[in-house]
Amino acid sequence: MTEQPDDRVLVAIRTDQAEFHVAGTRHGYHCSKCGCDLSIAPAGQRFLKENPHVPVLCVDCALAAKPDKVEAAPGAIDELIADRIRRAKRHQQN
Repeated sequence: MTEQPDDRVLVAIRTDQAEFHVAGTRHGYHCSKCGCDLSIAPAGQRFLKENPHVPVLCVDCALAAKPDKVEAAPGAIDELIADRIRRAKRHQQN
C-alpha cells in the first residue's frame, strides 16, 4: 500500500503458497494484473471491504511495479505472529 489512496494496492499471497496462509484466509480472489489465484488473510479482507476500489495484486506483479513504499494491512503483522505461535504450539504437541 502507498500513502496516496489512488496508488494503493492490496498484495495477496498466491493460493498455491499455503505455507503463508493464516487462520481465516479466504480463497477465490484473482490478481488484477496476471489473473493468478490468490488468497487473502483476514486483515486484507477487512482492508478490501473498507477499500473495495483498491486492486488486488500477487506479490510478483506488485514487486514488478517497483513501489516506492510497502506497508502491511492494519493488523496483518499481529495476525501472522499469532498464527505462527499457534502452529508452533501445535507442532510441539505432536
